[in-house]
Amino acid sequence: WSTGATMALYAAVESPLRDRISGLVLDSPVLDWPVTLRALAAARGVPAALLPLAVRAAQGRTGMNGAPVL
Repeated sequence: WSTGATMALYAAVESPLRDRISGLVLDSPVLDWPVTLRALAAARGVPAALLPLAVRAAQGRTGMNGAPVL
C-alpha cells in the first residue's frame, strides 16, 4: 500500500486547487485505513487488542481521522 498515493488522493479531494486537477494515477492507495491496518496487524501477528490503541496514536500524530477516502 502507498501512503504517497493516499496523500495525493486526499489533496485532490480536499485541496482548494482541486478544480485544477484533471486526473490521478494511483499505485496501491490506501482507501480505508481501518481495513488496511487490521490486515497489516494480522499479517504481522499483532494482538487485535492493540490495534485500537495504535490507530488512536496514529490519528494523534497525523491529524487524520482514518475514515475511508471515497
